[in-house]
Amino acid sequence: MNAVVNAVELVKLTIDGRSVQVPRGTTVIRAAEQAGVFIPRFCDHPALQPVGVCRQCLVEIPDAGNGKSLKLQTSCTLEVAEGMKVATQATSELAAAAQAGVSELLLLNHPLDCPECDQAGECPLQNQAMLSPRQVSRFDGVKRHLPKALAATPAIMLDRERCVQCMRCVRFGTEVSGDVLFTMLGRGAEMQLAACPGAAGGGYFAGNTVQLCPVGALTSSDYRFQARPFELVSTQSTCDGCAGGCPIRVDVKNGVVRRRLAAGAPNQVGEWLCDRGRYGFRSAQTAERIRTPMVRKDGLLVQASWPEALDAAAKGLRGLAGSQVALLPGGRLTLENAYAYSRFARVVLRTNNIDCRTRASSDEETQFLTRKQAAQVFATAPDYATLERAKQVVLLCFEPEEESPQLFLSLRRAVRNLGLQVFAVAPYLSAGNAKLHAQLVACKPGDEVRALAAQGITLNADSVMLVGERAAISAGTLKWAAETAAATGAKLAWIPRRSGELAAIAAGCLPTLLPGGRLVGDARACATLATQWHMTTLPADVGHDLLGITTAARTGDIRAIITGALDMRDLPDPELLRRALGQTFVVSLAVKQSEVSEYADVVFPVAAPDEQDGTLIDWTHTRRPVVAAVRGTTPPDVAVLAALATALGNDLGFHTTKAALASYNALPPWISVPAVLPTITATSVIPPALGNVILSTWRLLLDEAYSLDGAAVLQASMPTAVARVSPETAQTNGLVDGAIAQIGAGGARWHGPVRVTPGMVNGVVWIPALTQTAECGQLHALSGERVILTVAASPMPWLSPNGPPRFEQLWDNVYPLRQARGGEAR
Repeated sequence: MNAVVNAVELVKLTIDGRSVQVPRGTTVIRAAEQAGVFIPRFCDHPALQPVGVCRQCLVEIPDAGNGKSLKLQTSCTLEVAEGMKVATQATSELAAAAQAGVSELLLLNHPLDCPECDQAGECPLQNQAMLSPRQVSRFDGVKRHLPKALAATPAIMLDRERCVQCMRCVRFGTEVSGDVLFTMLGRGAEMQLAACPGAAGGGYFAGNTVQLCPVGALTSSDYRFQARPFELVSTQSTCDGCAGGCPIRVDVKNGVVRRRLAAGAPNQVGEWLCDRGRYGFRSAQTAERIRTPMVRKDGLLVQASWPEALDAAAKGLRGLAGSQVALLPGGRLTLENAYAYSRFARVVLRTNNIDCRTRASSDEETQFLTRKQAAQVFATAPDYATLERAKQVVLLCFEPEEESPQLFLSLRRAVRNLGLQVFAVAPYLSAGNAKLHAQLVACKPGDEVRALAAQGITLNADSVMLVGERAAISAGTLKWAAETAAATGAKLAWIPRRSGELAAIAAGCLPTLLPGGRLVGDARACATLATQWHMTTLPADVGHDLLGITTAARTGDIRAIITGALDMRDLPDPELLRRALGQTFVVSLAVKQSEVSEYADVVFPVAAPDEQDGTLIDWTHTRRPVVAAVRGTTPPDVAVLAALATALGNDLGFHTTKAALASYNALPPWISVPAVLPTITATSVIPPALGNVILSTWRLLLDEAYSLDGAAVLQASMPTAVARVSPETAQTNGLVDGAIAQIGAGGARWHGPVRVTPGMVNGVVWIPALTQTAECGQLHALSGERVILTVAASPMPWLSPNGPPRFEQLWDNVYPLRQARGGEAR
């Protein structure tokens, strides 16, 4: 079969005397960039649709390609033509005068407050004004004055005096995120930017509007008045907020991280950044940060020297090995740190009792991940480009906006621009999936496979299945997804929430896996790895997973546990781990104190994500570099584990992250996969329970997570916790919209307002998985478990669904401007 190649039609034009060839459909301003010619602009952005509202990019067109000249044109909206001649401000006095006139009009009412504006030093308006030949204003009238620095959202301060009405922030909401935060109100001289009513939370991407703003109209409340650009030291790194692998820029002043910015190229991965990644770094700056080791003496943790803490940890671990010890490194580690935990387990402690999944898991998921990693299937996983080419995407136990925001934005772009069809298999159509125009395949938790079969959706090579970590507790879902992908050619991606979980799996932080996809129990794999690690043998028995570790610890079979980046609140039932830690010798490696510290016998401080070098593996299985923006005094996990190995009379084989990565990369490729791999068995992990409804729950992007402590902006932006039920379920249980419901499971209770949700499957109640506010307590239960739903209080009118904003509400934002101009009141 002959491959059909669609050649890109090129157009040749001249810009300021320079000849350039660009694809047909390219705008003049993009063509000028390729020719190395800069044209000033405010409204134009490569990732947004052109609108031509600022008029700053005016150029002269002596020849439009047909021998005729055109009047001054906005270069951001004009497409190139064959033979076109363009004269920018560099060669055309007319274009230069027009641009200078636009700048002068923009500065007419612009406040002269650059010394106190956060945008000063990196402001396009300031830069272009300083390059203008006219340095003295010809206007001496009274400038427009409006109330300063309004809180548009918890993350954004709005200064309407500075706005140049480029509408970048407005277009970002409608074109990119789907969260309409801002709008333009009024006409002519009375037009101004206003925050939309009902957008008080700001959504998950509000911080991007601050980075987009070409002036100081939108500034960050988190970064406000903290630094000037020339005081900052910038580092290119990778966000650790989820498995998206977004490139970021970390700005540091006086050894303290001040802000994070999206650092991806336009229309590429990381061009935008969710607010969790943008503001979530504050956790390492709280008072709970651990700076020195601690040892438990007389029941209390007291500060200790490094030698003293290492001796105490070695004393507690000495003599224990194999089935008597376990490691819970967590899912937020870099590849180097995860590899250190994996090698420490096998070489020093001689055990395979290691599990990075500090969340609900199952034997089915363990076998699924083991099989995929061993067969190197993850190496051919779909990526962002695959989503752009796909015809349809099926979301299984996965909420893109909540669990992988960058992937959500890529899906939304494909839906808007390429007609991608999305199917969401869930109890109800969430707000994020509604923005994707997803077709809901309504089902109860655990019935995903049956619901898809009933829907009759046909998958093929143009389809992509995105499976979330919640599929672990939906019996048979992972088995069906793997078999369907193999049979139909559909692409399959397994996407965890945590940034380091895929790196941990690759490093062998599972009880069934060794580094590089080698199977525990495979004699040849163990022998090869033992030789590489200068060992005689390696432990060959499959170890315990998280549930097995906690069970064995309570029975006394496991006597010591080493924990890494472990958040007790991630677990489906923290009480099980509390009992396990309370009965064992615990060594904790942590950035800051947490509930785990209350049970630890020895605590070692480790470096925060912005303080160490390393590698993350994103959901596409691409390695992303992490670069230390701050060189702190606390070492990475690698160094602590290496020192502990030495204290135990052993050698980890490396002491630095660089050496750890070199050791991992030196592992010989492993392609010898057994012909018969473990059969994925659909086993339910949901215990039987009594109740009148089935619980559905998942984590929100912004919740009471350990890693978000100290981020006041994010805590103020958290969505209101509500319980969702269908109209039929509400009527059956005597609930109305806004009522306070009580949900019971075992001895736990959850109280919160009800939101009646049309289209939701009957017999199910949905609540967020991690909520610990004054109104809502955390309910430790899994999706698919039956719970008791009852009425607890009367309706709350403020929770009624918001209708369209009233004109009076919008006018209240405009009225101060009319008043400032002497206009009459309405």
